[in-house]
Amino acid sequence: MPPTVITAGRGTGRKRIAIASPIGQKAPSSMPTEPIVTTATVTSERDERTVSLALRNGKITLGHLAKASLSLRPLLTPGTRVQVEMTSFDFEKARIVKVLED
Repeated sequence: MPPTVITAGRGTGRKRIAIASPIGQKAPSSMPTEPIVTTATVTSERDERTVSLALRNGKITLGHLAKASLSLRPLLTPGTRVQVEMTSFDFEKARIVKVLED
């Protein structure tokens, strides 16, 4: 199937742009959609939804709770081990999934 051509712009400065996938179909993605799952240790408390975490490689990152998981907040004290999910694009923040037993 030939690429879809869209004409954009006004007047005589209109440009023709070729799009690789037909309209209505999603282009194949080379980005991973699965999160990276690892463990971390709470190093300090920040506010009601966030804590500082130390990852296994020693990097410090911001850990946050989803609204549905706010019941875990009282358990997040310094030294607590947690399971987190991160994207491969941003290692500066992590979603806390669950508190791990010692």
